[in-house]
Amino acid sequence: MEIRDFKVGDKVKITNPGNTYTTHSAMFFKLGFRNQDKNRAWEIGTMGEIFEITLYDIFNPITLLALRDEDGNECLISTEGVEFILE
Repeated sequence: MEIRDFKVGDKVKITNPGNTYTTHSAMFFKLGFRNQDKNRAWEIGTMGEIFEITLYDIFNPITLLALRDEDGNECLISTEGVEFILE
């Protein structure tokens, strides 16, 4: 498995939607989500672009990615639920 640093603008594909945070309004606000109440999990294979990145949980840090697809839908997911797409 390749380990890499994700950055804003990278394209990723959903591999495990179970790693999605659908109702984290404080994080949605912090990261600038349009809908700061609820954002649905995406289907496996859905592709999106990272528009923001943050660490969550100071004791057991998890990198969270704020994603936007081509239709403008947004999703908050940990790096464990995505795969980097080479362009």
